[in-house]
Amino acid sequence: MLTPEVIKQIQTELQSIFPRSLVLLGGSYLWNETDESSDADFYVVGGDINFWLNRKSKKLKTLKNQFLEINITWCPRVFFIFGWYDIYGQDLIGNIYRSPLNYKINWRNTIKLGYFYCLQALTATTKEEKNKWLKKASKRLAWAQKLNNKEVSITDRIKPYFSFGNLAKTLSNNWSTEEIIEGLNELVKIGDEQLKFSLINYLIYNIKFIVHKDFSFLNSNPDKKIILEMQKLIQSGSITQSAVGLINRVIFPVYIL
Repeated sequence: MLTPEVIKQIQTELQSIFPRSLVLLGGSYLWNETDESSDADFYVVGGDINFWLNRKSKKLKTLKNQFLEINITWCPRVFFIFGWYDIYGQDLIGNIYRSPLNYKINWRNTIKLGYFYCLQALTATTKEEKNKWLKKASKRLAWAQKLNNKEVSITDRIKPYFSFGNLAKTLSNNWSTEEIIEGLNELVKIGDEQLKFSLINYLIYNIKFIVHKDFSFLNSNPDKKIILEMQKLIQSGSITQSAVGLINRVIFPVYIL
């Protein structure tokens, strides 16, 4: 685990690398819910020329090599403003920033992550690793159920969606992988309206992947396609790390630094 001083040091360094972007600390280190398996999650919100010049800088590479347990996600400012990617984070001086709650997109993203974490649990090589991914998947299922049942209150909106504190009443720590998958499958069945074609979703995916000459989503509903692929992979019973890696590459159209 990283100390608060080290977390502050990393965030300060990231802000110096991306001075025109908003660098936020999120996840369990912000929620005070860390354990030995916790990663430190940082968001870089922005996207001007400074970002593109520095995204492969030596300073960033050195920082990532020094702290292997950090995750850095770049989110375009427009994604943040319209709630196309959920962010709850804190800047260097303690201000909290959160993206608006876009029910439809939040539901879709939560379902995608729930399945993805189940895939990670199913391919885990140690009990600790499996429990880590099950914990993450359980939180996604609990939040998706709240969204589906329209149980999101004003209080929920001012808390991190996926914190244990926010999900305490609906979260079961005893869900098995099979129970989580069953719960997600049920939500997908009754939430077909949520998975209808979205022009925003289509454009976001294709803008990212066509640039890299990847036309996988050109004739599809991206979110629905990814969810169906994960369902098929789980049903096949032959899940490999390479298959999970392919899903990881496309699950969100954001840039992992």
